[in-house]
Amino acid sequence: MAPLKPTLSQLQCFVAVSDAGSFNEAAARTGMSQSTLSEAVQTLERHLRCTLFHRSRNGVTLTAAGARALDHARIALMAIEDLTRAVEDPQELSGTVRIVSLRSAASKLLPRVLVRLRQDHPGLNVVVLESESHASAGETLLRRGEADIGLLPHPPHASLLSWPLYQDEWLAIYSRKRQNKPRTWADYHGQTFLMNGGAPSTVVMMEELMEQHGVQQATIQQYQDDTVLLAMAEHDLGITLLPRLAIPHLPDTLETWPLPDPMPRTIGVMVLPRRSGLPILQAVVHALLDTWAHTPETQLQQP
Repeated sequence: MAPLKPTLSQLQCFVAVSDAGSFNEAAARTGMSQSTLSEAVQTLERHLRCTLFHRSRNGVTLTAAGARALDHARIALMAIEDLTRAVEDPQELSGTVRIVSLRSAASKLLPRVLVRLRQDHPGLNVVVLESESHASAGETLLRRGEADIGLLPHPPHASLLSWPLYQDEWLAIYSRKRQNKPRTWADYHGQTFLMNGGAPSTVVMMEELMEQHGVQQATIQQYQDDTVLLAMAEHDLGITLLPRLAIPHLPDTLETWPLPDPMPRTIGVMVLPRRSGLPILQAVVHALLDTWAHTPETQLQQP
């Protein structure tokens, strides 16, 4: 006899417990009782004829079978949600759209788009999720259905549909009182670079950049906040690199300079290909692309 097919509620409970790491935490997040969650997961395990979780006093971890099942459970739940979204009237959109975004894009690119969406589609609620830890972190949220649209480095690593939205470049930032201001790659030999350790991908980028251009005896110091990086640079404790869009208004004690070879950064709008036809996502993607197609570059020029 073939395994019984799982129900929607069983899949929801399975995913909730996996994300929470324990039945207790899943109950707190969902408002359901632990017994209800436990019964749903146990029934699902009987239907599938496998064990989905290793259970212990410290919580739960996925078994090998559970890990394989989890992605399919997420896709199934996403498909059910998208079924209702697919038949929405494009003129009467409502509901929540989750945008996972680089912090600089969220603060500089999104606000005027959100104003436009509020005017054109007042029933929409946009939730912004920051993704700074690693370029692939935001893409993972998109693939798992935990975000709907990404404003992330373009092109993406994963199989996502992406449109280029905005391009800036990385700039060196250092103290104006610095004696030897770097203008060539040779000038960077032996320098201290101040990088955001909370964004590992930028640290990796810096290491690759130094290797590519033969920069020797350079060191990287990591801090968790861009404000700290700039404060250290202001006191001539090193050089930091930031994309132009991420640079706040700088004090007169700091200056910026392009790298010897320009290093551009493109921010793209991305979605899962199978979700690109949903009216609610089409509306937001169109607003993003159209707004910035008609925005003068001078409105974002800084520093």
